[in-house]
Amino acid sequence: MDISVEELLLLENLTYIDSNFREAIGKDLDIASYKTVGQMLDQFTPEVKDKLIQCGDQTVDGGLTSGYEWAAMIQSMKNNPNLCSLKIDRESTAMHGGDAGKTKAICFVKPDGKAIVAFRGTLVKTSGRIMCMEELELEPEKARALLRSPCPLSDVYKEFRDRETEHMDTIRDSIETEADKSLQRQEKKQQRESR
Repeated sequence: MDISVEELLLLENLTYIDSNFREAIGKDLDIASYKTVGQMLDQFTPEVKDKLIQCGDQTVDGGLTSGYEWAAMIQSMKNNPNLCSLKIDRESTAMHGGDAGKTKAICFVKPDGKAIVAFRGTLVKTSGRIMCMEELELEPEKARALLRSPCPLSDVYKEFRDRETEHMDTIRDSIETEADKSLQRQEKKQQRESR
């Protein structure tokens, strides 16, 4: 089973379920206590979805995700048998500082036994640029070893930052092009609203 980039990004959003999110939905949702993504998503009943929708455009987590966006993402995940079948192997949380208790990463295991690690903040801003982490499959033992680090994404970035390959130009160009399009859409919207 292949996981698309879109599916990986949906999984990455689960790392932003924090105390603010739990308060907004009125549930103490402990991701690691569920065997599969599908079981965890079953906790999002119509009543919970309504609570998210009632939050509207208000941010309900430690990231920048609104109640509307959460409701849509959860529905997309619920409708996706690939994601629902993933086993939740491990959740890694920060132990110290301002991020103490926040999820750093979640390890998921596909039916074929390959592990997928979704890191909190797979979009990392560095030197004025944004670098996007692509899909990665690891053996479960390697994924667990990586998650034992206090800062796995930072460790990976330190290893990666000195490696420069051609595909990074494509990623940068795609990000910049989409950012330009997004900016143009926002400017057009503001112009329409100011009339």
